[in-house]
Amino acid sequence: MLALVAVALFAQTSVSIGVGSKTTDSVKVAKIEARREAQRDSIRARRADRDSTRRKRREAKIIHVTPALLASAFRDAGARELLTRARAARLAQDSSLLGYDANAYERMSVGMGLTRFGRDHLLFRTERASRVLWSRTQGAMVEVKGQRTASTMLSDGDISVGFSGFEQVPYFPGRETLWIGSGLAKSDVSDEDIVHPLAKGSEAYYTYATGDSVTFALPGGARIQLKELLVRPRTPKWNVAVGSLWFDQSSGQLVRAVYRLAVPMDIMEIAKEQNDPKKKDDGMPGWVRGLITPITAQVKAITVEYGLHEGRFWLPRVQSVEGDAQVSLMHVPFTMEQSYRYTSVNGTDPFPVFSIAAGDTAQDSVSRAARREKRKSECKTGTERVRVEHRENEHMNVLVRVPCDTVALARSADLPKSIYDPGDELFGSADRDELIRQALTLGAQAGYHPQPPTISYGLSMTRYNRIEGLSSGIGADQVLGNGYTAHAQVRLGLADLSPNGELSLDRSDGRTTVGAGVYRRLAAANDWAGPLGFRGSVSSLFFGRDEGFYYRSAGAEATLHTDNAFLGDWRVFGEQQFDANV
Repeated sequence: MLALVAVALFAQTSVSIGVGSKTTDSVKVAKIEARREAQRDSIRARRADRDSTRRKRREAKIIHVTPALLASAFRDAGARELLTRARAARLAQDSSLLGYDANAYERMSVGMGLTRFGRDHLLFRTERASRVLWSRTQGAMVEVKGQRTASTMLSDGDISVGFSGFEQVPYFPGRETLWIGSGLAKSDVSDEDIVHPLAKGSEAYYTYATGDSVTFALPGGARIQLKELLVRPRTPKWNVAVGSLWFDQSSGQLVRAVYRLAVPMDIMEIAKEQNDPKKKDDGMPGWVRGLITPITAQVKAITVEYGLHEGRFWLPRVQSVEGDAQVSLMHVPFTMEQSYRYTSVNGTDPFPVFSIAAGDTAQDSVSRAARREKRKSECKTGTERVRVEHRENEHMNVLVRVPCDTVALARSADLPKSIYDPGDELFGSADRDELIRQALTLGAQAGYHPQPPTISYGLSMTRYNRIEGLSSGIGADQVLGNGYTAHAQVRLGLADLSPNGELSLDRSDGRTTVGAGVYRRLAAANDWAGPLGFRGSVSSLFFGRDEGFYYRSAGAEATLHTDNAFLGDWRVFGEQQFDANV
């Protein structure tokens, strides 16, 4: 599901969703597993073939830091000094941190709606509570204490959510502090995914300025000063971040971060960038492209907060990512939240010793089949499944224990009373929302740098009604920078042959959008029916039923859209209205 693209992008979490009744026929299950194995092998083979080619293209695309770019990267001398200190601290490892014992709670929610600004419904929510023990010399052990999935739109037996790598380990040496990729921190900049604002060479992509500072006292009289670093991209692209980063001024350790991607992700355009540019045809029929586009995903806010332990160790406390996706006419909001509470840091409790066998990590089909059979037999002879893995991207051995009793997992006392609880206490939602409100304002934007326009046509621009008959058009959207986007579209109906058009400019920070424009359009006075939408077009075309009360209008308007439920959407306009004759 597209809503999980951004989640997987940040958390390196592989998500699989199955919809339909659970299969109990062993023959059918075996066939399904065989198909999955063949698909995995095929994907690995294709990935290996194109990795070398992609690597060369990425190296050619990287923008290198020039003296001119370096000179314009810092708004003040303090920003350069703070970035240098933070860059060194990001790759440093404190050898005095030997281990910890933490309780983790993770939750993912995905909704669905049929309009961009209409009411969304919860598609599913899944949550997991676990105990995480980490040792510098042994690795990590994850004991799953509770786990459940619920849906308001599907029955419990109709949806299954599988997470590979969902057992997150809060900290390990070299861990990425900003939760970009959630694997090992990379020293040099790369525009393969998200351009890291602290990586070496990031001055070619970002500008920096110091912000506020905060000082607080610890028991015993020690004082810690936090300093804010404001990060702004030079160009408005999907893989750069706008945000505010807070660091311990003495050590350069990250303490708090709130950021978002500069512009929404156009999935089709990203696929073009990552594929061979010489291959013009992506294999998708034109009618299919028109049916499913636009396909976009927007990461509205990522927050990361650390807590101080033993007076010197900054360890992750709360992490969250929220955004939404648009697939043709379907709107899909999503959130992922993680919370960690540490019962001991550098404690003396013994850590279980475990080893990794070659068969535990081999990726051939025989080894994977053997591991599946082992997992099935474990619950027949014992009370838990045990999985041992070596995470290459984290250079760490991990032992995972999952109880076989799924009913007990769903009713675990380690989970909230209800899966639908808002989780304010666990995630500090009020503090997070205030942090986002202050840091990600409408003025926090990427620089002004117009991007190539995006052309829209097909199903998303087509409708049917009794005035226009079959009506279609073409639209163009161009990201300008500083949060501004220009929109233009023209439309013509085959029945009335009366041209319509719109021209507008808006500014958005992902949560609030203000705009102004001029237009000549066909409008409907209906409050709820939406005769000019997809539902009304289907009713008119296939059933000959059109409940629209139509008129033509021409004028100018100013609009406001916000995620705030109390403010809602506003429109101020001046227009001339006249009849729309059939």
